[in-house]
Amino acid sequence: MFPILFEIPEFAAWIAALAVFALGGLFAWYGRKDPADRGSWWLAGACAVGGLVLLGVYGTSKTVGPLPIRWFGILVVLGFLAAAKVASARNARLGLLGADESFDLVFNMLLAGIAGARLFHVGQNFEQFEGRPVEMLKIWDGGLVWYGGAIAATLYAWWSLASRKKDIWRVSDSLAIAVCLGHAIGRLGCFAAGCDYGRIVPVEEGATPPWWAIRFPDDPATLVPADHRTDPETGDPVYLHPVQLYLLLFNLAMFATLFLLDRRSTKGAFPGRLAALYLMLYAVGRAALEAFRGDADRGLYFGGAVSFSQVVSVVVLGAGFALWRGLRARAARAAA
Repeated sequence: MFPILFEIPEFAAWIAALAVFALGGLFAWYGRKDPADRGSWWLAGACAVGGLVLLGVYGTSKTVGPLPIRWFGILVVLGFLAAAKVASARNARLGLLGADESFDLVFNMLLAGIAGARLFHVGQNFEQFEGRPVEMLKIWDGGLVWYGGAIAATLYAWWSLASRKKDIWRVSDSLAIAVCLGHAIGRLGCFAAGCDYGRIVPVEEGATPPWWAIRFPDDPATLVPADHRTDPETGDPVYLHPVQLYLLLFNLAMFATLFLLDRRSTKGAFPGRLAALYLMLYAVGRAALEAFRGDADRGLYFGGAVSFSQVVSVVVLGAGFALWRGLRARAARAAA
């Protein structure tokens, strides 16, 4: 609920660019030591692009900062590390991918996911970004659509695994379990930042708000709008559904379900069943929890009755069901 951990004081832009280039050089050095380490080369390239963007936007005479270090970014990184560990452990146990391969895959999925999540948000709110290309890159100001990120990351993972002739569906099962845990931790970041906030909980004058309702502080750094923190007419505090925590608990429940199914259930098992089940469970849960969301800018249709994510959930549910049936039929044919 406190979005910023601390701030880096203002400093010259060329120093920031030089630091990013130096970091890229370090990653390139690691990449040269191990030709199979493609992740280091990706990071080196990302740093090179980042340094050039800094110089292009700020030049050498302007300053950067102060730069806030946000809890959202920290928790997203922690979620990524947890997901990478879970996927790597399962892949290693089943002999699917090495530890470095798993880490590289999950890291590149994270990059693809951030790009896809931002593209979906920009597409949904294009009128806000038209003629302002630099604003499209400012993800720290909020604006990431989970479904956009999930689709982009999934497509990248399948392409990467297919190009290296790896077992797509067994690795997808590892990723499904891992994503649940990483997503849960990431939702803590949403809670800290105030993004993806919930609907207003009506509280009668003089009444005590429900114990589960939350109020975000009047902090200008939070992404919760001012009228969802304090009533502009009465000045009374506004209470919201803690929908970020609902999503956290939902993802933890899916993680536990898929983890236990993977470890204890063997009858009728087939490669890809956990991935297909994840798609179906997430689609149903996300569509239900959308009813408690209060951020209308995510896209509402039919007079506000249906959100963009609920529309996508219907498609994802159908895709998960089709994937389940198709993979189960393929496994039965292979067994016969």
